[in-house]
Amino acid sequence: MFKSEEKCWKRVGRSRKKTVGYRTQSSSAEERSYFDTITAKEDQLRLGGIEYSVRPSMTVRRYSWGIGVELCTPQEVRNIEEARSLASMAKRLIKRQVTLNELFPDTSYDRENWLNESSDRANDVAQAHT
Repeated sequence: MFKSEEKCWKRVGRSRKKTVGYRTQSSSAEERSYFDTITAKEDQLRLGGIEYSVRPSMTVRRYSWGIGVELCTPQEVRNIEEARSLASMAKRLIKRQVTLNELFPDTSYDRENWLNESSDRANDVAQAHT
């Protein structure tokens, strides 16, 4: 993509120059077609979703420096109290005092949820560009 780029110089004194940017050639029709195809596929997935369901899960790995936990649950952590609550829940899960099925019975995130939230995502994108 950046095969042929040209440095843009600015004079800094009589004989010295400083690089202030790079100028690239415009992309070829083949490259534009490739990226247009990708954008179309992303839009199709964004608007139509896929048949996939995400359920709560947990993966625990032991490292030389400690225990690593990957936790997928329907929660938002917005402040320190919620972070402490999440850490406490993870600790109880690791100790097997409670299970994910007990904490989140019949919970899943699927295509229907994705499509229901699509208007919110579109609004967020529109607000980000303004």
